[in-house]
Amino acid sequence: MSAPLLIVNGRPWSGRPLEGDAVLVHDGRIVAVGPAPAFRDERAVQRVIDAHGGTITPGLVDAHIHLVPWARARRQPDLDGCASREEALERVRAALAALADEPDSTGEPAPLVGRGWDDAGWEAPPEASALDALAPERPVLLHRHDFHALWANTAALRAAGVSKATPDPEGGVFVRGPGGEPSGLVREHAVRMFLALEERAAPAVDEALLDQAAGALHAEGVTAVHDFQRTQADWERMRSLAGRHKLRVLQHVGLEQVADARRVELRGGEGDAWFRTGALKLFADGTLGSRTAAMLDPYDDTPGRGMTLLTADEMARSIDRAAAAGFSVAIHAIGDAAVRHALDAIGSRRGGPPPPAQPPPPPPRPPQPPPARGRGASSTSSSCTPRIGIASPRSALRRACSRSTRSPTRRSRSAPGARAVRSPTRGARCSRPASRSRSAPTRPSSRRWRGSGSLPRSAGSAPTASRSSPANA
Repeated sequence: MSAPLLIVNGRPWSGRPLEGDAVLVHDGRIVAVGPAPAFRDERAVQRVIDAHGGTITPGLVDAHIHLVPWARARRQPDLDGCASREEALERVRAALAALADEPDSTGEPAPLVGRGWDDAGWEAPPEASALDALAPERPVLLHRHDFHALWANTAALRAAGVSKATPDPEGGVFVRGPGGEPSGLVREHAVRMFLALEERAAPAVDEALLDQAAGALHAEGVTAVHDFQRTQADWERMRSLAGRHKLRVLQHVGLEQVADARRVELRGGEGDAWFRTGALKLFADGTLGSRTAAMLDPYDDTPGRGMTLLTADEMARSIDRAAAAGFSVAIHAIGDAAVRHALDAIGSRRGGPPPPAQPPPPPPRPPQPPPARGRGASSTSSSCTPRIGIASPRSALRRACSRSTRSPTRRSRSAPGARAVRSPTRGARCSRPASRSRSAPTRPSSRRWRGSGSLPRSAGSAPTASRSSPANA
């Protein structure tokens, strides 16, 4: 149980400005908000923080993040904000100059991996030839800011085995020049061809890497995340991060995890106050910026209508598998064609999946002799199931507070102006105003919760203070 904390000289905000300039936190929960003079009699308060006029909000929830790739990318060259291709190339030149000349474990020059470029408004497209002038021998891999496209040089294409003769993989494209040679721009699932090459240069994923990323989120006021990495390895990493009480995590899963859910004991909605398994994440298409969002009409500035990564029938079958394994579904659908496919898939399953074929009825059993007379024991579900009493959060909070400080309701009577904050209803809930994007309706955490909706309320995290207005981080 944490010691009481009093934050003074702040501007409390929770969807609207709150009266008072002080917030009392006890055992990880905000228990009272009011003017600072009302808390002068709090003998149990051992820690006081001066917010210096900053805004005090509940912890923010980042409702869509890929934390492991982002944590790695924080240690790689950042091309965010480059207004032109030439500006991006200048940053690449500086990053190459900082690299050691020694080869990596394969004996080849270590690849340079960066991220963050956005070619909207550039004077020239991202092409391999532009990178070749800077790095003719060292592979260079630069992820677009949405991670749906990759800019590679010729050395990277060669190291990944991509040539004019390489066919486009299912769900991916190697953009090609007039003669059919790869131009250096790679879209969607074709990026997977470069994963082994990228691993040679990517930072190791360890506790220190993820803890530093969590600290960076804390600095922006983010105390909980909805993570959409879809591998069992990343599920384990995020569960460990939450277990160290660095972030509250709602972790979504992929198709391979759903197929293996029974063996690894995964089920949507299960978890605790710090970590919970979410929904099956599906990709119907790509993104608008990469011109891979599936559209009903062609793009104005790019040939084609984008990319359909899952048809309505494929999505419907995935929905069936998710439902059978106890998962809801979260579908990435950006273009209007992809949205139509997603709605068609969901609509086709409104009544549930098609019923399985019924086996033939068993043959009739032969008549059995009557049981012998005597006394026997019988049990029912009601007699075998223990009755467990559940205390209300309000009474539990009062008991916790009484161990080191007076009840907030009692203090409110003795200190006019201090307002006791009503403890959350049964089970913790996500702070809806603090979420980055709208989440699904919350459900009581004391029951099984199968939706892909919000995390439990980030009540165990301390409030965040910033001088800026409470906008999305």
